[in-house]
Amino acid sequence: MKLFLLAFLLAAQTRQSGHYQGCSYSAVRVDPRLQQVDLVTSGRTASGWSDRYLDLEAVPKDCQVALNGTFFSLKWHEPAGPLIYGQGRKRWTPQFKRLYAEIEKPVAGLSRAYLAVYSDGRARIDHSRGRSAEQLAEKGLTCLLGGGGQLLQDGKPALMLEQEGFDERSGLRPDQPAARTGVGLDGKGQLWLVAAGLEGGGLSIPDFAGLLAHLGARQAMFLDCGSSTAMRVGSWQRGAGRPLPTWLVVRNLP
Repeated sequence: MKLFLLAFLLAAQTRQSGHYQGCSYSAVRVDPRLQQVDLVTSGRTASGWSDRYLDLEAVPKDCQVALNGTFFSLKWHEPAGPLIYGQGRKRWTPQFKRLYAEIEKPVAGLSRAYLAVYSDGRARIDHSRGRSAEQLAEKGLTCLLGGGGQLLQDGKPALMLEQEGFDERSGLRPDQPAARTGVGLDGKGQLWLVAAGLEGGGLSIPDFAGLLAHLGARQAMFLDCGSSTAMRVGSWQRGAGRPLPTWLVVRNLP
């Protein structure tokens, strides 16, 4: 029985570490047909999104993998982009309009990349094109994390930073090295959860896109970066110098 369980876990996920463009990275390949991809959030209260964010230590221990989620507003205490979480039981689209200090844009109206996972184990990375979580909530959708930016389309870099609202005033600094996280989807329907720069250094957004392509991803999106960058795989963990409102996690199927 123990040997069978070990073989199952090895088939379900594979961890890989290395260096790309002089920057260290850690990556986990997950088969969503064999493991449960979900979100852990700080939750929402009657007065709005809870500002009691969760640090990495507070993410439940039954989550074998945890990766920081999407961008969020420090002022409004809300994640950026459409979210569906808790095995499809809740849907929510942020209402705040000020994503960054000097820009007034309805966040839900921006075309942002999102990751969708379905009850049958399928996964896809697409663009919201201004659609709300309710409009994106197709039958069988169990997990949706939106608010990031596109990195790859059909295995090639396909950045849409200005269209997604990541302009020069957004604070993203795409051409500068920084710690970054992202999610990729390969041709076999398996997910790559990737964090770069956790050991120091960092990558630009174009170089980070190159890393995801190097790992075999066909579609990819980036998540929050800088001091929000964090990853946990089993007992190994790095980053999480700050609490965050959303975490992308992987659990064993019940």
